[in-house]
Amino acid sequence: MNLRLLLLAGLALAAAPPAFGDGTATSTITITGSAAQACHLGSASNSTLNVGTLANLADGTLAPVADRSTTIDGSWCNTASTLSIIAQPLVAQHYSGSPPAGFTKAVNYTAAASGWTSPSASFTTTGDRSGGGNGTTPGTADSADPVAQQISVTVSTFATPSAGDRLVADAEYSGQITVTLAVKP
Repeated sequence: MNLRLLLLAGLALAAAPPAFGDGTATSTITITGSAAQACHLGSASNSTLNVGTLANLADGTLAPVADRSTTIDGSWCNTASTLSIIAQPLVAQHYSGSPPAGFTKAVNYTAAASGWTSPSASFTTTGDRSGGGNGTTPGTADSADPVAQQISVTVSTFATPSAGDRLVADAEYSGQITVTLAVKP
């Protein structure tokens, strides 16, 4: 048995490479990794935009409505992206039925998401007098590069479906804006 061990030890020594030069040897190791495409949309600084009194009490038509805005902080995409926005008109929430001639229960407006790209993404609601009939294709803005930027959402340009329409009385007119940030396909 000892003879076998001696023979194996001798073979192992014979197989070792001879030492040459200064005794320095190097080995190269490659390190790899990846970063998946991703987007993150932060939270709105104000999730409700109150535009105040809509009706002009002197004649019942739409009163001048000031622009309102909110910001979405902490948004980023590490690749090409698409920012989109779609909105629903402000609609009387408690008035039932169709409004009579010359009246409306809908107020249209333009919603725009700016700061991500130029130009901004925008959408103008197109509700009819009863609040239906709105468009369904969102406004979009594309970026070919990674972006980390604050997004500003502004509502402006308020109008009734027909000029001169009077607003039906309702304690709550409500609409909705949806902003989406996605990896560009």
